Amino acid sequence: MNFLKHPTDILSADVIEEIRGQSARAEQEKKLTQQQLQLIYEQQWLRLFIPQRYKGLEMNLPEALQILEALAYADGSLGWTVNLGAGANLFAAYIQSALSEQIFTDPKACIAGSGALSGIARQEKDGYTISGSWKYGSGSSHATAFTANCKLKTDGTSNTPEFYSFVFLPNEVEVKDTWRSYGLQATSSHDFEVNHVHVPEERIFNLLKPSPYERGPLYRFPFMQFAEVTTCLQLTGMACHFLDEVKALLFHKKGMQGDALKDHPKVQDTLAQAEAQLEAARSWLYMLVQEGWKACEESKAIPEEVLRKISLSAKHAAKVTRESAEMMYPLCGMTVLQADTELNRAWRDLHTASQHILLSPLGFAEVGKF
Repeated sequence: MNFLKHPTDILSADVIEEIRGQSARAEQEKKLTQQQLQLIYEQQWLRLFIPQRYKGLEMNLPEALQILEALAYADGSLGWTVNLGAGANLFAAYIQSALSEQIFTDPKACIAGSGALSGIARQEKDGYTISGSWKYGSGSSHATAFTANCKLKTDGTSNTPEFYSFVFLPNEVEVKDTWRSYGLQATSSHDFEVNHVHVPEERIFNLLKPSPYERGPLYRFPFMQFAEVTTCLQLTGMACHFLDEVKALLFHKKGMQGDALKDHPKVQDTLAQAEAQLEAARSWLYMLVQEGWKACEESKAIPEEVLRKISLSAKHAAKVTRESAEMMYPLCGMTVLQADTELNRAWRDLHTASQHILLSPLGFAEVGKF
């Protein structure tokens, strides 16, 4: 398989045009449009990681990653929302089967949630009573369920871990209209909270171990590296979009002397460096994911050194996307500042997505240990 396909080799020009044709309206409405959502449901992009037993696609991970990257290329907000929703739908393999069947057989199933440990769950005889608030629940405007992490409060005799993840139904959650971002404006990444909500035991699940219910290779790939890679490829997709928009602009743009900027050696050199750095970072990331995936397919544990390098390659690729965009930015003139252009939208979305904590440059020291 060619792991360095351009996003336009994954999505057709018609699909990309349909997605982008709704981008301005989606930003105005601060959520994906109904036309965009209908396309998502028809293409089953939210079902990439749902087990087949729940009518999901249970897709080969490297193949699914290319789709998610291509969606980020098509539109940052749509790509980000699908990525978070599809990634959270992986939880279908970790939640008790009866509840998973209830939630994930819905063709429009979409989980919104948070990995922050900002809730308190008090254990009782028949379940848990939970209160908490969480930030950045991407896709909250169309979510069919929510998940969040909570610290456990017990009677002191339980051997349960310090925290668990919980499932909430929409009527148990209050979504706050809080998303006021520079980019990714249509992701409806609002805060949400629950107040003294009682949930039964079946609503609890644990992502720190392989799935207890599914045996496919997809559910043996460690969730932390899964989250790092899927988030990073949102940035590479957006960076590819920005690069292509810059090329399209400079193909027609004239310099102060009336000369074509596309023929200027400095322009050609800058674009070549940006493209080379971006493609090299993508190549390393996809190569390591494929190595880890092969171990999962062979029912083997991914070696710790491979996991470390997957994490390292994701953070490196995120860094490269920021640097390549900064290299190209001065070439764009005032056009990049016009908020209604694809160029500006790609710039804003990329820089907003790059602030995700999983891709922070502060994390290099941790994965760099040996």
